Order: sequence, then C-alpha cells, then structure tokens
Amino acid sequence: MPEMLRFMTCGNVDGGKSTLLGALLYNANLLYDDQKQSMCLQTDGEETINYSSMMDGLMVEQAQNITIDVSYKYFSTNERKFIVADTPGHLEYTRNMMVAASNVDLAIVLVDVLEGIVEQTKRHIRICDLVGIKYYIFVINKMDLVGYSQAAYQKIYKKILKLVKNCHLKSSFIIPVSAKFNENIISNSKNMPWYKADCLLRYLESIHLDKDENMGFVMPVQRISKVKDSYRGIQGLVEAGKVSIGEKVIILPSKEKGEIKNIRIGKQEVNTVHTNRSITVELNEHIDVARGDVLCRNAELFLENKFVGSLCWFDKEQIDLDKEYILQIGTQELSARIQKVLGKLNLETGKYENIEEEQNNNILLCEISTIDQLVFSIFKVMKALGTFIMIDRVSNLTVACGVVVAKIEISKEKEREKDCENPLTLWFTGLSGSGKTTVSKRLESKLISSGYLVARLDGDEMRSGLNSDLGFERWERRENVRRIAEVAKLMNKIGITVLIAVISPYENDRKMAREIIGESFVEVYMKTNLEECIKRDVKGLYKMVQQGCLAKFTGIDSSYEVPQNPDILIDTQLEDIESESIKLLRYVKENRPLKNNI
Repeated sequence: MPEMLRFMTCGNVDGGKSTLLGALLYNANLLYDDQKQSMCLQTDGEETINYSSMMDGLMVEQAQNITIDVSYKYFSTNERKFIVADTPGHLEYTRNMMVAASNVDLAIVLVDVLEGIVEQTKRHIRICDLVGIKYYIFVINKMDLVGYSQAAYQKIYKKILKLVKNCHLKSSFIIPVSAKFNENIISNSKNMPWYKADCLLRYLESIHLDKDENMGFVMPVQRISKVKDSYRGIQGLVEAGKVSIGEKVIILPSKEKGEIKNIRIGKQEVNTVHTNRSITVELNEHIDVARGDVLCRNAELFLENKFVGSLCWFDKEQIDLDKEYILQIGTQELSARIQKVLGKLNLETGKYENIEEEQNNNILLCEISTIDQLVFSIFKVMKALGTFIMIDRVSNLTVACGVVVAKIEISKEKEREKDCENPLTLWFTGLSGSGKTTVSKRLESKLISSGYLVARLDGDEMRSGLNSDLGFERWERRENVRRIAEVAKLMNKIGITVLIAVISPYENDRKMAREIIGESFVEVYMKTNLEECIKRDVKGLYKMVQQGCLAKFTGIDSSYEVPQNPDILIDTQLEDIESESIKLLRYVKENRPLKNNI
C-alpha cells in the first residue's frame, strides 16, 4: 500500500472546497450511517444532501455557510490512507490556510468555472509554493453551471498552466468536476465524455510522492530527560536522515562533538532510527545540551544571525523595523528584527516587486536578524529548520510565518565595520564549580554569533601555560591575577572583548585587576554556596581535596572573599545557564553596542 497522503483544499471563497470533500467522503462510502444522516436535508418534501456540512463543524460555520477554521478528516480506502485539511477561503483567515499548507504534501486548488482564477486563488497558490508543496490538483468546479462545456474548461486550463509556470511544482493535475452532483469525484462523469483522465479519488489513490532519503541526520532538541545522576537523555524528533549507535554527531550552536551511546524509542532500545521518529539519545559523555540546540551529522545547516526570508505578514499593523519580535524555528526561540523589506510578491508573475501598498496578507521578502546565533537551513534543502514564525512580544499573536530563502554573505570589510569601541573585560569570579567556565563559554558563543571579537581566558589554562611557574602562595595568587589582567588590557586595546574565568579569591587582587584594565573591567560574581559546588564537582577537585591530594584549596583550607559590590551578580542556583548567558549578552550589547548592531 502507498504511504499516507496528507492533502488540503484551498482556493477562493465559495469555490466548493467543503462540498467537494463532503461529496468524496459520502459517495465513496467513507462515512458512518449517522454522519450520512446528518448531511441529509428535507426541502419541499424532497431529500437533498448538504455535502459541505460534513467539513464545516463549527456552529458559526454552519449558520453562515462558510469555512472559518481548518477542518481535518482522517479516512482510508483499500488503496491508501489519507489526512485532509479543509481550509477557509476568506482573506482574513489566510493565516489558518497557511498553517494547514505547511503540513501537507499535496494541494487541491478549487477554481469556480464562472469566476475563474481570482486574486485569492493566486494568493493561495503562491502560499502553497512558498511552504514547499510540490504536488497540485487544480479542480475546476461547478461545471454543471456551464453545461459541462469543454471550451469553458480549456479556457481556465490554459490560465492555470500560465500561472504556475514559475512555481516549484513536481506535478500538476487539472480536472473538471461538479462537486454538487458528484461528477468526476469517485468515478468518471458521463456528462463530460471528452475528459479521459482519472477521476479525483483514483488520482489521489495512485499519485506517487518522491522523498529524499539521502539527507544528513538532524534532530532539534526538545527537552533533556534526567534520571538522578546516572542517565541524561536528549529528546527530540528526527527531522531528517538516520542515525545509529556509535556514530559521531555535532551539537549546534556550541559545535561540541559527541558519540551516540544509546537510542530509545519510548522504552525500547534500538540500534538505528530514521526520519519522523521521536527518540531519546544518550551521548558517550556529558556535554552541555539544552532545548533549542540541534544534533546533526552530515547535514547542510548554517550558524548565523542573519538570513533572507520570504514571509506572509498577517498583522494589520505595518512591519516596524525598530520592533523586536520572537522568532521560532525548530525548537529555537530567539529575539529578532526585520531589518529590511526587500519586496512584495506579485501574485501574477511570482516575482518580488517594490512594495507600495499595505502589507497585511501579502508575501514579502525580508532581511531578518536575530539577537543570538541561529541554526537554520535553506527551506528548499530541509523544511524543518527552514520554516519559521514570528510572534508579537506584547500581544503574543503570530504576525508572520515564512521560509528561509538564503543566508546573508557578509564580507570581511563589513565584519570589521561591526567592531565595537572600548570593548569590555568580564571578570568571572567565584568558587570552583560555581559555573564560571560554563557560562563564559556559552556567552562567548553568543557574542561571536552577534559579531563581536571575543577571547576567553580560563584560569586553569593560564596556569598550564603563561603562569605555569606560579604556585598557590598568597603572592603567587596575586601575580597570577596581575598577569591575566595585563593580557586582557592588551586585548581590549586591539578591540577584543575578553571573558576571564578565574577564582581570584581576594578582594584586593580583583581591585588591582580593575585598576590595570580600567573602565572596561566588569566584575561578574558567580554566587554559589560551597555545598552546591562540592555537589557539582565538575573537575573532581573537591574529591581530590578530600583524598588529601590537594592543599590550599579555595573554599576548603584557603579563604574566598566574597565581592562586596560586583558589577553583575549571577545566582547560579536560581538561574539556568541559558538565562545567565542571555543576561550577560544583553549587558554587553547595552554597554558596548556594535556599530551596526541589531
């Protein structure tokens, strides 16, 4: 049996979408007796069938005889299983239609033979093309009103071929029908003997959909499942490709690498998993992974904070280039702005032109930038990370949805123009295990993706190199801080933002560092109590102290002087890593914005 077919009906108001589906389900005996009975009406003593009532489920829809929301039906024949979405034709419900279009493989576009192809028909076709639908059936309906004229059919047939010339379709099928009288729906009509091709149902049962099975593995992370300290599962839906135990994967945006140790579908362990399966994977080592990250392997993905998108604008208010929206792509959720509107889609030609009228329900080509690093794909390559929605922060309404058309190439000269003046040095201080290194790493990634030149200096790395001659006597600790501060000062002079993660336990030493670096110095206190740090023991140092392998360890047998007035206080027991790094990112952007920053 062929795979399940997901399809939709769309087109202008009163084109007969609901009637078509009702006639299909009723006459193919795909309904229960009580459903059939509910469609029967008594008019002047005669029984008639209201096919559209099967799809228009809302009371307001039945009262007004219109479709407002998307109605879904599930049915099957001996040849195939189907999911169909009946969408509204009214302009004000365009967003409902587009949501349905983003989840189907095939579109049935209804054209009223009397009205022909109107603007809303063109809009729906362009939206279907925008969201990547490759298979179309154009139904020329109400043929009974023109006496089943072949000439009337051929006139619209030629207009359809001209209209879809610039669409990215793989196949199209044009069929004349009368939905009201079940003509060419489940069997060929005797009233149109000149039409020799398949009826609608036969075509739906037989159409073959090409699938790309050679894409790389991609899984956006939905959540992390922890079972005490023994198990840390990464959960998500496999959007593309396949993956097996023992294969290497990359975690974006951090670019950390790991190996698949275990794969579960529910509670069942498996060796290999393919597309469209929800799974839990375990890596061979503990790597910082969170919701919004992406596990991938051999996939064509980009890591940028700008792209060109084609979107359908739903909001009655015009696009505000100074307004910050929420952008959702995959499981990622980021602050974003529309930097420039490049053009409006001409529904007739399929080309973008200068915009001169209101934007509501128009398809626009825009440059979009995000405040943070974004993992995305070009829509034509992969749908899952190539589609997005934009949400108004105040009203929480979806104002647009669209697809990624291209990444924006930025020249080295343009990148240099983005450098900030008087870059900062963020000095992370706190006990071992307080999160200095972890948060500074996450912040480093965010700053780089935002266009900053960044260097991160870790205390342990400095002691293994530049300061390898120093021990842990009081004067040696002070000298360790002095050298690190001098390095940071030099980096600041050449335009580099510096992130320093070093315990630096003494108040006077940190004051010395502030004096050396100057006004660029920002003290970030990672507040975490000793018990929590021992519990984390990321590097195993506290365990070594307990075993007598380390002496003069800060917090145990060497004191730590808590900063009295830090520039920034991060309570790591109240905030997670992501919120901490976003807080610091905003601080940097507000105090040292890039010249061309979002």
